[in-house]
Amino acid sequence: MRERWIMSARMPDDPWDAPDPALAYALRQQNWYSAHRDRARRLHWGSEVLILLTTAAATLAAALQAPAWVTAGMGAVALIFAGLRRIFD
Repeated sequence: MRERWIMSARMPDDPWDAPDPALAYALRQQNWYSAHRDRARRLHWGSEVLILLTTAAATLAAALQAPAWVTAGMGAVALIFAGLRRIFD
């Protein structure tokens, strides 16, 4: 609880103007990493859901006897998403 209060306190624009510059700088870095960690987590979850949806849609399109190019296109999109996940993991 105490850490949340410290992190939510208004920090000066320049950490060297704070009463404890090292603490102000460390808290600024911690806030930056926390925000970027949360953003990366949401993007990762979104990409996982997108991969699952495209693979499920390709399977459903094949089961509904959609044209071959539709099924192949959905499969290709799913493959691209999975490959990008693997590259940028």
